[in-house]
Amino acid sequence: GTIVGSSSSTSLNVNWTAAASGSVLVEEVNSAGCIGSSTFPVSMLPPVVANAGPDMSVCADQPVVQLNGNILGATGGIWLNGTGSFNPENMTLNARYTPSSLEITSGFVMLILETTGNQGCPPGRDTVIITISPIPNIAISGTVVLCANSITNYAVPLLTGNTYFWSVNGGAINGGNNGSTANVTWGSASSGSITLTQTNNFGCDASQTMNVTMMAVPNPVFSGGSMPCQYSTELYSVPVT
Repeated sequence: GTIVGSSSSTSLNVNWTAAASGSVLVEEVNSAGCIGSSTFPVSMLPPVVANAGPDMSVCADQPVVQLNGNILGATGGIWLNGTGSFNPENMTLNARYTPSSLEITSGFVMLILETTGNQGCPPGRDTVIITISPIPNIAISGTVVLCANSITNYAVPLLTGNTYFWSVNGGAINGGNNGSTANVTWGSASSGSITLTQTNNFGCDASQTMNVTMMAVPNPVFSGGSMPCQYSTELYSVPVT
């Protein structure tokens, strides 16, 4: 170790190194000039270290994270900070953490792992930052009540870095299904649906399904005379549907 300050008084400050052991030697001289000495052995405890694990990213719709803390030189640890909840508790190093609604809205949470049972040494601390990314906000535009066997376009805003995947029930997509728009030929059934799964540049995805009603094309049948007399009045009608 290294002596800090004076070495000629009745007290001494020592800055110990990382060695496993050391000693302090004191020599005392009395008024007659006699010299006595004493050695005090010292054993250095290993450093107390907290490791909160690597920073993490989650999506807002699945925000629960698995913590993976570990400690050295101490008997335990405790998770601090955060307004969410720990399961089973914040003294479990591998607890599961559920962010609060405030943390989800703000987009991040910072947790601190602090060692406990430090054998007289200062506690170790480490921080893990959890980034909470938003999911896509999907709003499909397009016709939901339409004629059977018709062709209709559906669309969402085109966002840089986003990917798209369309699927339909009761119809068929014309061309590609991986853009921000889809062109659909609907069948003759009375109903169907179109679904979009969108993934944003954070890797978070969301899906929306739009139900569609297909109306049968009317086929009116006339009733009335087909050979009326000249200058006569004839009534024609079709069934009420």
